[in-house]
Amino acid sequence: MIIKNINIKNFRSHSNTDISFKQGITTIIGENGSGKSSIFEAMNYALFAPRRIKLSDAIKRGTDFFSISFEFEINGKRYKVIRGRGKKNINYLYENDKPYSENNDEVNNKIKEILNMDDEVFSNAIYIKQGDISSLIQITPAERKKLIGKLLGIERYEQVWDKLKTPLKNMELDLKKIEGELIQKEDINTNINNLKENMEKNSKILKELQCKFNHAVELRDRKEKLLKKWEKKEIENNNLQNNLKELKYGVETSENNIKILISDLGAINTHNNILNSNYLNYSKYKEIENKLKKLANELLQYKKYYDKFNELNGEMKGLEKTIKEIDKKLIDKNPKNKSNSEIEQEINDINKELNKLDDILNKLKDLELLNKELTKIENSKKELNKNKENYLKYLELSKKSKELNNKLMELSGIKEKENDLKQQIKSTEYKIKQLKQDLKDFNNIDIEINKEKEIKTKYEDIVNKIDLLKEKIAQNNAEINQTKDAIEKLKGTTEDKCPVCQSNIDGLKKQELLKQYNQLIEEGEKRLNKLKIKYNQYLDEKKDIKDRLDKINNLKNKYGQLKEKNNNLIEEENKLIKLNNDLNVIGGNLTEYDKIVRDIKTIDNKIKELEQYYKKYEYCENFLKDSNEQELVDNKNKLLDTVGNNTNKSILNTKKELNNRSEELNELLNLIRNKEQNMEKLNNVNKEIDNLKDKVATYSQLEIEKNNNEKELIRYKDGYNQYNDSYAVLKNYADKYAVSIEEIRNKVNELLKKENNNLNNLNNEIQNIKLSIEKLQYNIEEFENIKKDYNKINNKVTEINGEIIGLDTTIKNENKLLSEFENKLKQLKKLESKKEQLNNAIHNLANIREAVFSKNGFQQYLRQKYIPIIQRHTNEVFNEFELPYSHIEIKNDYDITVDDNPVKILSGGEQIAVALAIRIGIAKAVCSDLNCIILDEPTAFLDENRRHNLLRVFRNIKSLSQIFVISHHSELEQVANNTITVEKNMGNSIIRSS
Repeated sequence: MIIKNINIKNFRSHSNTDISFKQGITTIIGENGSGKSSIFEAMNYALFAPRRIKLSDAIKRGTDFFSISFEFEINGKRYKVIRGRGKKNINYLYENDKPYSENNDEVNNKIKEILNMDDEVFSNAIYIKQGDISSLIQITPAERKKLIGKLLGIERYEQVWDKLKTPLKNMELDLKKIEGELIQKEDINTNINNLKENMEKNSKILKELQCKFNHAVELRDRKEKLLKKWEKKEIENNNLQNNLKELKYGVETSENNIKILISDLGAINTHNNILNSNYLNYSKYKEIENKLKKLANELLQYKKYYDKFNELNGEMKGLEKTIKEIDKKLIDKNPKNKSNSEIEQEINDINKELNKLDDILNKLKDLELLNKELTKIENSKKELNKNKENYLKYLELSKKSKELNNKLMELSGIKEKENDLKQQIKSTEYKIKQLKQDLKDFNNIDIEINKEKEIKTKYEDIVNKIDLLKEKIAQNNAEINQTKDAIEKLKGTTEDKCPVCQSNIDGLKKQELLKQYNQLIEEGEKRLNKLKIKYNQYLDEKKDIKDRLDKINNLKNKYGQLKEKNNNLIEEENKLIKLNNDLNVIGGNLTEYDKIVRDIKTIDNKIKELEQYYKKYEYCENFLKDSNEQELVDNKNKLLDTVGNNTNKSILNTKKELNNRSEELNELLNLIRNKEQNMEKLNNVNKEIDNLKDKVATYSQLEIEKNNNEKELIRYKDGYNQYNDSYAVLKNYADKYAVSIEEIRNKVNELLKKENNNLNNLNNEIQNIKLSIEKLQYNIEEFENIKKDYNKINNKVTEINGEIIGLDTTIKNENKLLSEFENKLKQLKKLESKKEQLNNAIHNLANIREAVFSKNGFQQYLRQKYIPIIQRHTNEVFNEFELPYSHIEIKNDYDITVDDNPVKILSGGEQIAVALAIRIGIAKAVCSDLNCIILDEPTAFLDENRRHNLLRVFRNIKSLSQIFVISHHSELEQVANNTITVEKNMGNSIIRSS
């Protein structure tokens, strides 16, 4: 496959990205998170639309749809696949610009068919992820075997092998469940026979109960008619008694109403008399009250003038007092009686003098700064001379350190190998420790598994014993049942013949036979009990042995894993010996390296000690270069001419005196202006007081008139209050009887007459009801006895009916239970058939699991098939790298050798070349038409030296038409035919090609 073009819209951080790809090495350079890997995720989605990618993560934020258009070429044909997701789904595939497929499943199947690979192969073989190259060499052979199995898809067989364990176990559990259910067959048959006997007995009892029920119902009906007659009498009696109560209550109410009416009439007459006697006082009081209201309105009109007059008088006195106080102050502060303009001129003169003094102060500050700068220049000259010797020593040692570091770089390859070996030794020792920890139970499990054959023999023996006991129990049951049948026949026969042998017998012989038969049954049941006890013991023993066998089966799985770990332990221990030997070989070459490291350390410590002097010297030197001493001296002389003999202290004292005088003058000026303002206010207040004098006199006259009327009002107040109180009482009565005050007396007399007539009528009705109650002849004791008789017979009917319903329900339940037992028997017959099918299925599935999916099955075949193919492709690629080696071999145990030497003795760069060759070899084995490969951050976790070696290897690959390298290292541009730069701006990935 040759990748031609991709167009990405709203996928991850790509808003609108369009890239055309050329043959050769293409590097995609960009910072982490810039969107480099998203380009190849988009390719993967366009090809296979994998479900593992969540649409919510893939669609760019703020949008509701993404689309990807991807073009590639294979076997001379050009294909274009378009995918879109979000508000609508798009799936198109074109072959040479002609529509080829137009739905998701069809496009997926066609892509797999064209590329001869699926999403998993593409993601693992074509697309090589960060760290995958170096890890292929660094891991153990066992881990390498697992990794290559994953890349080849072999691990899926192991996953299936593992997953099949669950259905097998479930099927075995189902089988045990069926066997457990089939045990109940014999009990169900016994239950069916017992149910049929009970149902027959219950039917007879039901018929007897129904006869009793019919007789009781007839008697209850007669009692019910008598009860209903007396219930009518009770209702009629209750109605008459209720009417009598209501009438008596009416009489009581009417008598109370008459009393109230008589009381109200007396009160009405009393208050009418009070009203008439106080009418004149009431009228006079109202007349004076109206006068006072009129006066109050007039006073209210003049009150504002009166209040204003008093307010102005107060203000006048305050102003006169303030003016006197100001005059006293002015005599003290302005004895010469200066004018406002003279004072203001003096203030201006003081301000000018203060400005001049401020200017001199600023120049004094500038002079101080210049002196500091000149002192600093002098100190820097002294510091320069003081640190010169240490500065020169620092430069000399730095040069020597650089020379030693360059020499150290030349020897770093050997040191790197030593570090690699030490790291591997440490890792291997840790793995050995972990494996030994995991294997502590290995020997005990091995012993337990070796006992399996012996335990299986015991299990088969106990199963045979159980089968024999079952036969004996069945035979014994048959003999007992046969004897019981003989007893029944003997008891039931009226003839003088034995029902078994048909010989002649008399009554005595019959009794003797019955005794013998019962004795036989008793002995048979004793034997049966002993057999059942023995049977249960064997079942318990069988269960214990079965549990032990199950435990061994479980241990087998663990044993297989531990055995593999034991093999790994042996491998790791051999590997550790080899690594230590390699380390000893390298150790002799590192003496010079260690000496240089020590020398560098000593020099670096001295440089560190001298660094402070070096920095001081450099700082002073740079400071003196940037400073102009002569210019600073000239500026200082100019400032001295301007300042003269003035000092900060003398200027500040003069300023203080001038500021104090300025404050005094401002205070005097404010006093003069304040007096002028208060004099103007006083004149205005006197004018307002003169204008208000007439209106204040009118207010005083009205106040006197008001006081006189209030005194007269008090004389008529008692008569006025009595009139109002009586009128209020009469008004309440008028409201009560809904008439005017004048009509109250007549209304109450009329109501009193009506109430007396009503009382007479109620008393007559009471006499009539008493006569009706006597005629009815209702007796409550007799009625209660009739009720008791009825309830007694009714309870009897209910009781019998309950028994009938209960028995009927029992018969129905027995019928239902019988039906359930018969259905259960049918189900058990089906289960017997299912048991046989399940046994066959377990046997077949276990055979398929072992033959096809186990490590020794089809997995082993695939590994044996693919390893030579991988090795051939690996060496074809490896030979392109122009390294001083000819052959890479992947051993049966997945260890790797190069020209029969362990790969670990190669330099770091050579190891990476071997890993890359194997990785490409695997990809070519999986995909025979491989023309391109994608490497995501291949230089991750590699030091600078290994990165450079990997770049050289990339240049030498000739067997691939396209190599895509994703990285944040810009140095990879050196090997690229084409470079694509990815940057992120405001959350959007931006592409630049070169």
